[in-house]
Amino acid sequence: MTALATAIADFQLHHHIFVELSIRDNFDIPKLHFLLHFLYFIRRFSTLNNFNTEYTEQLHIDMVKDAYTASNSKDKFPQMTAWLDQRERILLHDKYLKCTCQMEENNVLPCPHSVPSLILCCQLCMSVRASRKSVLLTSVIADYRAINFALALQSCVIQLQWPMLTASQILPLLKTIPIPFHWLPVYHWIKFVSQDLHSLDAGHASIVDSIHIDPLSKDKYGKDVPAQFDTVLIKCHPAAGVTSVKGTPVIVAP
Repeated sequence: MTALATAIADFQLHHHIFVELSIRDNFDIPKLHFLLHFLYFIRRFSTLNNFNTEYTEQLHIDMVKDAYTASNSKDKFPQMTAWLDQRERILLHDKYLKCTCQMEENNVLPCPHSVPSLILCCQLCMSVRASRKSVLLTSVIADYRAINFALALQSCVIQLQWPMLTASQILPLLKTIPIPFHWLPVYHWIKFVSQDLHSLDAGHASIVDSIHIDPLSKDKYGKDVPAQFDTVLIKCHPAAGVTSVKGTPVIVAP
């Protein structure tokens, strides 16, 4: 150790001779810089290499050997890549478990103001394309079990044209409104999205609720898939409250 320290000191004292003799212009050499830390590494780690993977490829070599051993030596590259990916996931999950256990041991006090668990404000979101582009009106009545669909459509047209009419006045006018088409698009999903201001990603719209309307169908094996018709409450009157059903018609799944 003393001889090494003396040699390094002598080199630092006389290394300018290389510049004077035009042998070198500078001493920006990584290995020479590493030489100046020899004494520290020997005293601290008792070795000059294999203690830091930034200076050697020991970790790379070990990982490649382990990955190759885990493969069948034929399709080695895909299997070694998958093995390394799984190993990384295991290490990340292990760190997560250790962090979680440490937080539980520290007995972190709960937040005095709880974060709201319900998102009240939401927006209706419909897909750009219908689930079925064209469905016969008779199929809507039979397959989708919308028995009064034609009457409801005629009543809606009358209410849009004459909004001041009452229900008793609309009833005799239903037969005077013809339906000029026999096909119409059908949407099987209605989604409601909202932006939770308390989440980590406040600008991201998340789906908070959805309505499914799926008629009876068959899967790829020819087996029947049961129909699904969700029950919904629709607010039609502006005076209808949030917590009451007055002014809110109920559409019950058949």
